[in-house]
Amino acid sequence: MTDPTNSFIIGRWFPRVAFSPDGRLLAAEGTGWTVRLWDTQTGRPVGEPLTAQDEVMVVAFSPDGRLLAVAIADRTVRLWDTQTRNPVGEPLTANDPFNALAFSPDGHLLAAGCTDQTVRLWDTQTGHPVGDPLTGHAAEINAVAFSPDGRLLATAGADWTVRFWDTQTRDPVGESIVGHRTRGTSGISKLAFSPDGRLLATGGADETVRLWDTQTRNPVGEPLTATKGSVRALAFSHAGNLLAAGGRGTVRLWDTQTGRPVGEPLTGYEERITALAFSPDDSLLATAGGTAQLWTQTAHMSGR
Repeated sequence: MTDPTNSFIIGRWFPRVAFSPDGRLLAAEGTGWTVRLWDTQTGRPVGEPLTAQDEVMVVAFSPDGRLLAVAIADRTVRLWDTQTRNPVGEPLTANDPFNALAFSPDGHLLAAGCTDQTVRLWDTQTGHPVGDPLTGHAAEINAVAFSPDGRLLATAGADWTVRFWDTQTRDPVGESIVGHRTRGTSGISKLAFSPDGRLLATGGADETVRLWDTQTRNPVGEPLTATKGSVRALAFSHAGNLLAAGGRGTVRLWDTQTGRPVGEPLTGYEERITALAFSPDDSLLATAGGTAQLWTQTAHMSGR
């Protein structure tokens, strides 16, 4: 996986991007408070831009790719239909801006991490909040992720901790994870569950990626040395045997069984990598960071 099979330049550096689950669409912040959808195969925009009401903070696709959630600096989250590009329901509101978004595996819940140190849940079908905000972090929330079975929600913050919540009762589950070196104030920036839910990957401002056993909350192996700068993107392959991490200028891959790096780092970016996605058959890895690229031979590099 040393050469991109296809790449296209979005036009300028976009810090807020997300790939659809199948890797075929890229949602990227545009000019003038807009979000654009791009076809990753052709590099062409899809339809007209989606108009926001303020600066775009974060974007996320639903598991089936039919909804796009956009957190906006006006303290709202808006949902769009990716087929019609029409808004869905009323804006979801909070008292402070949002840093993180994640849909549950069935798409029925949307979790949003807020700068007021809380996490909020909404029913995507009704647009109504689900219970009270989740509290417990001592700093703003940077990342949220649902377990593959949808029973757990993991949240990470600038307080350098990861907390787990029962999505049915919204109660805390077990002890918090603490383990990254507390370098700087950004904290843990990204989370990702393995496809079988047994591992949780965390990436932080200490420039490392760490793997955790979700049952025992113990670390698995040694910290993985990532890239310079905070880890801004994490993704497991669908088979679960590869973990990709993006930081400033490069993407690295590891074998999740051995903890060893796989191949050479993927390079060529001048800015931070902000989004990663494996294709359904794991043959392609899509990356974004100023340009969007598709990389091949992931199966070969996994050592199979």
